[in-house]
Amino acid sequence: MADLILGRKPVHTVFDLLGRKENDLTYSLGWAFANVPAFLDAVMRDVFETGPGDVEEIILQKIDSEGITDVEVISSRAHLIIEAKRGWVLPTEMQLAKYAPRLTTTARPLKRLVALTECSNEFAGRHLPGRVKGQKVGHRSWSEIIAHAQSAAHGVGTHQERHLAQQLVRYLKGVTTMQDPTSNIAYCVSLGPSYPEGWQVTPRSVLDRGIYFHPFGARWPKSPENFMAFRWNGRIQVVCHVESTSVEETLHKIVREIPANWIPEMPFLVYRLGPPIPFTPLPAGVDSTGKKINYRDSRFRVAVDLILTSDSVEEAVAKTKARLGEVE
Repeated sequence: MADLILGRKPVHTVFDLLGRKENDLTYSLGWAFANVPAFLDAVMRDVFETGPGDVEEIILQKIDSEGITDVEVISSRAHLIIEAKRGWVLPTEMQLAKYAPRLTTTARPLKRLVALTECSNEFAGRHLPGRVKGQKVGHRSWSEIIAHAQSAAHGVGTHQERHLAQQLVRYLKGVTTMQDPTSNIAYCVSLGPSYPEGWQVTPRSVLDRGIYFHPFGARWPKSPENFMAFRWNGRIQVVCHVESTSVEETLHKIVREIPANWIPEMPFLVYRLGPPIPFTPLPAGVDSTGKKINYRDSRFRVAVDLILTSDSVEEAVAKTKARLGEVE
């Protein structure tokens, strides 16, 4: 069987034809709900902890004067509204409040607003309201949705339904881990010699443990690349694969030397890294006048293979931009 390629990316499932954006996840979920009854029933029973009755409608991107909902499922006994997010991003109370009136007016006895994100339920439970305008608010993670799809792929249903559930699992695992498994792009950051708070640990000693962290949000990424690259002394010195990430509200449990009473203003995105990739540290390079480039504290994306084969950071970054079509 011939390989199917869309642009530069291989197409492994029918869902890959949609893409990897937030709306694409929503559409894939709606299609699976409509075509794999066992999957939808499992999700509904999980949310409502009882039988939802016969499903009547599955609505994507419903528009009214208050906004657009991602997914609505209406059955004979239940009305579920799902607000789906990619990454560790939760919907705001203001956003959920726009959708609550739809549940207020429904005659179904079972009603729920559910935020679907990559957050842990523990994290979401601390930041989502329990109710909005009288309507219950819940949370489910994409990993839980994947688990329901996996069960449907090996459970009851036709061969076609089980196959579609398998494809959904593969697609969601590739999209909702916050990393593109086919990408070799590294997010490159400058690693200073010390932390400003005077902790009894340095950024480089933390990196030696396979850990890196930065603020979650503001001008920092909310979705990491597959790799991290670290600079100091004017060179890219270390490149590591990102094995996993989590969002943490305190860093003491991650790095014991960080004081337990140090509470950051915002959560931190914590990276667990694989072993460093062997290579010769890559110098910054020079500009058109022959002056050494000083990247200072700038952050940028650069392809790992170009870090390993270029003569300078400047060359690797320029070739990465050309490859990605970002040349000005």
